[in-house]
Amino acid sequence: MRGKKFAALFAVALAAALSNTAQAAALASDVASDIAYDDGWATGDNGGTGFGPWTLNTFGSGGVAGHFIGNSSNNAGGSSGNINTAGESFGLFAEPGMVSEAIRPFTGALTVGQIFLIDFDNGWIQDGGTVGLGLQNNASQNRIEFFFIGGQTTYKIQTGATQTDSGVGFTGDGLRLEFTLTGADTMKLVIKNTGGSTLATFSNLALGGNAGSGIDRVRLFNASAGPGSNHDAFYNSLRIIPEPTTALLVGLGVMGAMLLRRRSS
Repeated sequence: MRGKKFAALFAVALAAALSNTAQAAALASDVASDIAYDDGWATGDNGGTGFGPWTLNTFGSGGVAGHFIGNSSNNAGGSSGNINTAGESFGLFAEPGMVSEAIRPFTGALTVGQIFLIDFDNGWIQDGGTVGLGLQNNASQNRIEFFFIGGQTTYKIQTGATQTDSGVGFTGDGLRLEFTLTGADTMKLVIKNTGGSTLATFSNLALGGNAGSGIDRVRLFNASAGPGSNHDAFYNSLRIIPEPTTALLVGLGVMGAMLLRRRSS
């Protein structure tokens, strides 16, 4: 009887996984040096493959803000490390009182086992300014954010009302971030330097926003970092891996392990 019950539970899990995979985010990649950005970076641009078109916004008062394609080694003193491809990255600038954001939809929502990867290179950040990115659901709720607040010493991770100190200190040389969906409401985050060395790993972050809501977009933001190129924020090399069929196998493995534990208890 217990074997039949296990088989039935696994069948339900399989059906759920197949349904989720049909709506899963497509394999995707994009870089700032793509031909789509040869004339600059604007709303509606859609370089690379697997993503939807960009939406670029600025708002606030008291200064200027905007978007551009540029060299990320020009921030944080003008000789910092960079995240460029062919000398280019996606850039955001925002003077005090201003916000510049860039939103990129996925083709479907991340499913368990899929990874969103991005390179991030902030410049200097004035006290109270914030620069980073968030992974959001279709209600534009942040399920997880990664950012640096001017005047502090380490990068922060925000999931709902919970803020986690990453322990990673400020750098103007760039970071590589790997977000892996491990469950409907949990995520693993690996923070690396641009050389690929791991600086910190968070394996079981409880996501914010509506429970069970899919992550189907990324929001990049520069909120009042400050004037001049030293305060520009850059992003590049956006990717979603693996393809949904591979993620399905990972998800089924997780479900199978959970059901086996339930069976043996």
